[in-house]
Amino acid sequence: MRRPFSTAIAACVLLLALFSSVADSKPLVPVGLQKGRSTLSPWSLGVDSWTQPAVNPGTFLVFRWSDAERDVQQFPDEDSFDSCNFYSADPLGPPRKVGMDVYLVRRAERGKTLFFGSRVGTDCYKGLKVAIRVS
Repeated sequence: MRRPFSTAIAACVLLLALFSSVADSKPLVPVGLQKGRSTLSPWSLGVDSWTQPAVNPGTFLVFRWSDAERDVQQFPDEDSFDSCNFYSADPLGPPRKVGMDVYLVRRAERGKTLFFGSRVGTDCYKGLKVAIRVS
């Protein structure tokens, strides 16, 4: 089971990545960021239509929001993702109104698809979930 990142730890990881040479080898990908979507809250309803090329191992996936109570959980498989079944999902952090969670894509995930969603209320059923391919 993965240990969740707290907001403070996530912020430290981002600052370290931004202000060191790590940023070149470990890119930051704001999940859901696209034209017409708020840069402050890209992790919001409708993110399921987000199109992103495959990410590489070593990429930091950044989930950021400030518009409503949200969380980020990783589904174990596509069936759980499709049905919004969080029974075996791993939370990246606790639900909160303003937040940020960070996920580091691992080498062992190469060639797989990662599935994430928000368990809060009916968020997942309304499209607050995303599948991300790892190349």
